[in-house]
Amino acid sequence: MNFKIVASISLYLSFTPTGHSSESSLLDQDFLQDNDNIGNLDNPDADIAARIVEQGADSVTLEVTLNAPSDWHKAKTIGQAAWELTSLHYSDVVLSLEDSPKPHIKTVRAKQGDLNAIFRALEQAELSVYQNQDLIARSNLSPTWRYYRVYVDSLTAYGPARIQEIQFKDGGYYQSNQMINNRTGVVAGYRAKLSASNHSMKELAWQAFDGVESRGGWAAQPESFQKQAPHNQIKPVWVQVDFGDEGANVKGIAIRCAFDQGSSCDGIHVETSNDGKNWTRLPGAQFENIDATDLYLASFGS
Repeated sequence: MNFKIVASISLYLSFTPTGHSSESSLLDQDFLQDNDNIGNLDNPDADIAARIVEQGADSVTLEVTLNAPSDWHKAKTIGQAAWELTSLHYSDVVLSLEDSPKPHIKTVRAKQGDLNAIFRALEQAELSVYQNQDLIARSNLSPTWRYYRVYVDSLTAYGPARIQEIQFKDGGYYQSNQMINNRTGVVAGYRAKLSASNHSMKELAWQAFDGVESRGGWAAQPESFQKQAPHNQIKPVWVQVDFGDEGANVKGIAIRCAFDQGSSCDGIHVETSNDGKNWTRLPGAQFENIDATDLYLASFGS
């Protein structure tokens, strides 16, 4: 493998382009393994999932669920679990942990600060659950999202906006995709549905998630962009993944726009949503003046 590191930015979302390519997959799995240690650390039978249920300009409310074996619930031992929220006091953000009517669900409220600071604080916070003083689950509070959109903000030249292949990171790896149309297949191991703001006749959304980088890809009609430089978008241009009601807490995204400069993407960013109406631009998730032929890795979290 030959990797060329063009840039690296350590942010909540950091893009790192490389010069690697493969006909069957964007990334070699040996290269992709990392040591995030995010999510359940101590018990394979229990894990913690965080989901945003309310979001304002300076506040976020999460529903946090302890997913445990059914026999725990039957024995009613789940109600005896002790929850502990550890915060690093990032910026001025205040985090609080509150009970709910169901013993395996808690509410976490984050307030005071812009969304950038709040998401950073949630990422750095740690929630632990103990049963009889034994640690059974531990996680940060990186939220689960249903929808992920990759927006193309500008082009290198007037023409179709193209993204060759997209992969998501889950479980420490950038996972392969197996979509065979917009409604059938898996993305990063999850059942998913795909859509796009628009597309060309032969280059549909699923072709950016088919697991084969050497062909196809998604392409949007050029009419959505200015004909003259800098070829910025006139109306939103995006390709979207819908992970369904359960959502997905993926840890990163890998994007390659094209194999030649042509009319490829020059600026991109990523947004997320749980209702498909209210969208959150992931802090730091904008990249400009990209090299279309390079592979760009974006890690969600520190």
